[in-house]
Amino acid sequence: MAKKILNEFTILSLVFLIGCAQAQVKPSKERAQYKGPKKRIAVMDFEVKVPHAHWKIGSGMAEMLITALHETGEFVLLERKELLDIIKEQDLGESERVRKETAARIGEMLGAQVLVRGALTEFEEKVVRGAVGGVLLKKKAGAGLTTTSAHIACDLRMYDATTGVIMEATSEEAKASSVGVALAGVLKSGNILGGGFSTKTPLGKATRECIEKIVGRIVGRMATVPWQAKIVKVSAGDVYINAGANAGIKKGEVFQVYRIGEELIDPDTGLSLGAELTYGGKIEIRKAEEKFAVATILEGAGFQRGDVVRMP
Repeated sequence: MAKKILNEFTILSLVFLIGCAQAQVKPSKERAQYKGPKKRIAVMDFEVKVPHAHWKIGSGMAEMLITALHETGEFVLLERKELLDIIKEQDLGESERVRKETAARIGEMLGAQVLVRGALTEFEEKVVRGAVGGVLLKKKAGAGLTTTSAHIACDLRMYDATTGVIMEATSEEAKASSVGVALAGVLKSGNILGGGFSTKTPLGKATRECIEKIVGRIVGRMATVPWQAKIVKVSAGDVYINAGANAGIKKGEVFQVYRIGEELIDPDTGLSLGAELTYGGKIEIRKAEEKFAVATILEGAGFQRGDVVRMP
């Protein structure tokens, strides 16, 4: 019996993965269109804490969250292949891919301001069949009245990519249900497996709602995080920064430059608390390429690689 349950849950998990590519999560209509520079976020794969669930569900959830965050127009999302390559290179643990000791190093390598990590803690869909004259075909397929309920829950953590400190730790959940007539395959145990995952099924609706709630949390928290970029190089009076047109940078915008001072280390925990910033001057964007921008100096001198660029 346990093996049968495991097999059915594995099938349900795989059906979910197929649907992830089709599921679309739309940003809230009430959210105003964002027009400022976009903050850079890296989304890690979700850790799967549901017994017997397929491990790739974590990747599917992360992909859905990345798509939803991108559709807000507020963020630059790190390419997942680049993120996975960095994780592999650093040989981080399977269960704790982002720890306080490593989050800051990952953030520095990615140029991200915030790292987002989720954990799938509940993922369940129940289907109850009713006998309404449905036709059973050789005990492999049939039709009947079904009541379907779904529940999904996720934990969310947001890390400051500079210090590795947890900025936000919360959880979100969603439920959905439906009643209708379904034509579906019948598993050996007698349970119905529907014709596929979509955002119209209870499980799809619950997943979409949960992702929307997570996006709302991230957008709200990121509103308190100042946008910033860094100087890549200074050459012949031109200042190159690591943010361009894809981050919403436009010609003529003026930014302030800050020199990073000594890093402050907590004597009790040994963790970075950040560093003091000293005002250095102003720059004006002269040209915005896709991934970087070139600026001229309006005020100040001695700018160098690694200096922080912020909005006035």
